[in-house]
Amino acid sequence: MTADVRPLHLSVKIRALATSGPKRSAVLPDIPTFKKSGFDNLVGGGWYGLYAPSKTPTAVIEPISSASIRFLRDPGVTSKLEAIGIEATGLDPLALAAIQKADSAKWGPVIRAAGVKADD
Repeated sequence: MTADVRPLHLSVKIRALATSGPKRSAVLPDIPTFKKSGFDNLVGGGWYGLYAPSKTPTAVIEPISSASIRFLRDPGVTSKLEAIGIEATGLDPLALAAIQKADSAKWGPVIRAAGVKADD
């Protein structure tokens, strides 16, 4: 993730060659994407989510989601997160679910083929 690599790149301890996101990172704009570098199928990224138990009523979820989105889109919060290499977007539950579903469909077969197992 960009947040993990950014300090090392900025200190010149490593040289970042490309980022796996679909577009250049706002926090490392000088680094091209793998796609731009000729690796069209190497696109991926990480994300964080806030979860609740599956049967939590929408009336409980909605105000927490709205408050979280407002918080993550606040310019003061955004600038502090970007300073440590995190690009916060703040998405509603349906958008996060769509991203999670797409990532599972994309990476699930890769993980199974590689025999990767989660640690207990």
